[in-house]
Amino acid sequence: MPTLAIPTGRTERIWKRTRAFAPDVIRAATIVGLVVLLSVAAIDKIINLSSFHAAVRNYVLVPLPVARDVTLLVPALELWVAVGLMVSIWRPYAAIAGAGLLVLFAVGLGANYLAGVPAPCGCLFSLTLADATAPHIVFNGLVAALSLTLRLEHRS
Repeated sequence: MPTLAIPTGRTERIWKRTRAFAPDVIRAATIVGLVVLLSVAAIDKIINLSSFHAAVRNYVLVPLPVARDVTLLVPALELWVAVGLMVSIWRPYAAIAGAGLLVLFAVGLGANYLAGVPAPCGCLFSLTLADATAPHIVFNGLVAALSLTLRLEHRS
């Protein structure tokens, strides 16, 4: 029966450095990915503000009187979260805010999906005006969970 070789000497040092390095790379990739996603989404919403406003007005959970305010607030919050994720002292708060935005968005998409009211995905109007589907909702939930990992790693 083959035995598992235990690294010794130089191999052991390399092994330890690699194991310590991997979480840093994953955390950095998570931060960069979220910053890019939120920044691009916010800038696209600002460029296509009228399309985004029409999408917000279509959400069944957003009352029409506040749709304009939500239209202006969401891209500003997305940019704030993106900047906050880049600053280590703000990162835990930005991670929570980002997860909150993504969960609210998923809930809004889910409400429209369950009500049978088509809603555009709303993330990148320049690329697509496709209606949101169940995978969009799941994706937002997964990205929200990914954002929360930045808060959890900060606490440990």
